[in-house]
Amino acid sequence: MTKRLQDFAKKDDAVIEVFSEILLTGIIVLAIAAVAAFVLSSLDGPDNVRVDIDHWADKDTDTLYFRHSGGETVDVEDLELVVNVNGSYETLTSEQIRANYDSDEWALGDVIEVNTSTQFNYDITDDRVPTKLVHTASSLVIYDAYGSIGDSGVGGGSGPQNQPPVASFSYSPSLPPMGQSITFDASASSDSDGSITTYEWDWTNDGSYDATTSATATHSYSSPGSYDVKLRVTDDEGNTNSTMKTVNVAGFLRYNDDAIANDGPDNPSPDKAGGVNFSIQNLYGSTVTIDSIKINPANDDIVYLSDDIAPNDNKEYVEVYAESDIDGYSEFYSGIEIPTGGLEVAIGQDGDETNGVSPQVNSNNVMTFYVYEFYEPTGGFGKIKNINMQGEDVEITINYTVESDQKSKTFTITP
Repeated sequence: MTKRLQDFAKKDDAVIEVFSEILLTGIIVLAIAAVAAFVLSSLDGPDNVRVDIDHWADKDTDTLYFRHSGGETVDVEDLELVVNVNGSYETLTSEQIRANYDSDEWALGDVIEVNTSTQFNYDITDDRVPTKLVHTASSLVIYDAYGSIGDSGVGGGSGPQNQPPVASFSYSPSLPPMGQSITFDASASSDSDGSITTYEWDWTNDGSYDATTSATATHSYSSPGSYDVKLRVTDDEGNTNSTMKTVNVAGFLRYNDDAIANDGPDNPSPDKAGGVNFSIQNLYGSTVTIDSIKINPANDDIVYLSDDIAPNDNKEYVEVYAESDIDGYSEFYSGIEIPTGGLEVAIGQDGDETNGVSPQVNSNNVMTFYVYEFYEPTGGFGKIKNINMQGEDVEITINYTVESDQKSKTFTITP
């Protein structure tokens, strides 16, 4: 009996050992499966976007339609669209897509509309409009197909064998003033299966191009404003692609380099040409308000500004007068000292007598300044004498406001 129990115990131990091995094997298999699932999920991460798209075009309205017909919701900021309109490839950035679609997300059933006439200056004439939709966050082409005219073209088709070039450019300076040469650089443009042979620039998006084989070009604008600049590149297979950026051209105040030294109307007359006249022109598209003028003679001996006759509301009869669309003046009854570093006067505000108005100059108009009169010491204590300003350098700083922005313009006059 004892021997039988011992044999049974041995058999029971053997069974337990077998079950232990089976259990351990199962745990190992489950661990391997978990690791594999993790690895596969990392390979198929959230950036691997899956979306079904219906795409069609309407010749009558020159409009392309892209309908989200299934799959994931996509952030519009992660989309870039490349379309072939009549054989010319055009690129829409996420910002341009967002301008055509009033939402930050593209979800099931939503339709993005792009008018090719407005966006690219092209009417649709071909029967098909090949299109690529790129998910920029993952660098994946999530749609690549032909779209039929008037019919829905479902995603999954194939585009042309030759890949279009990609147009891209930058420019400097970022906020160029009118009249200044702007450098446009298209060297970031590329062609994955060939080379770019021609760069064409449309400076005002009017359909007129300047063609060159160089990736860089220069251009300037004679008036301030916003200009849509379009670049079209052509590759060695004849395919084209375009992109567009808005260049904001700033206006400015221009010193007219016309300073003269004048005799003032005080006694003795004629005196030593102690007064100075000069003018500026407003080359902004809006009215400029003069906040102040700073007068800083290069000659340290010029220490005083005074005009001692009346009436005080006339130019040449006050220390500082600005004449334009709205005049302003500042009169100091006993004159005013020019400190080291210059004298700053809020015209129409500072002084013993003013008209209480800040002077203004309208767009493209001229403002003339009258500054009377400059003096230097005579050698005696507290005594000064009129000085001839001809040939004397004076640094002028105009502080002004245009379109709610405060700016300044510094230049040197030499009467």
